[in-house]
Amino acid sequence: MSDNVPPLNSMRNQSGRALLQLTDNVGFGANGAGWIYNKDRKAWVFLLITGMIDQKGPRWIYDRLLSVFEKLSLPAGISPLDIMIVSPRETKWAALPSGVRVDDGANLAYINNLRVEGFRYDNIVLYRMNPAPQNTSAQAAIFDRRVAELTTA
Repeated sequence: MSDNVPPLNSMRNQSGRALLQLTDNVGFGANGAGWIYNKDRKAWVFLLITGMIDQKGPRWIYDRLLSVFEKLSLPAGISPLDIMIVSPRETKWAALPSGVRVDDGANLAYINNLRVEGFRYDNIVLYRMNPAPQNTSAQAAIFDRRVAELTTA
């Protein structure tokens, strides 16, 4: 671990896995997901990486996620303010290791002190990083439909 970076505790680790599964269940289909330690905030932030942000914008995504979180509780120890949505097109995210997938909790990537184009990652715990391009229009339609089904049920 980097200097002054607290380790990701087991509750937060399990909560991150649960949050990724929750978003998968509602059709979000993140390209990437994991925790990143933000030294400025002195906190772990949960990343959801999706191309939908490039097509639909952050407000469209957050509005739907907040509707989901009102209907289905967020995992323990996570609030909506802990979640950051980013584009896979941003160089600093595209440079992360690919092919990482949650495999019954065993397959994670831990990254310490990585520098990418002037951006420093103090610590990251990745659950998924899929470099394969998504059909963001199709993904957005699935996500929108599932959120609507959930919130009108």
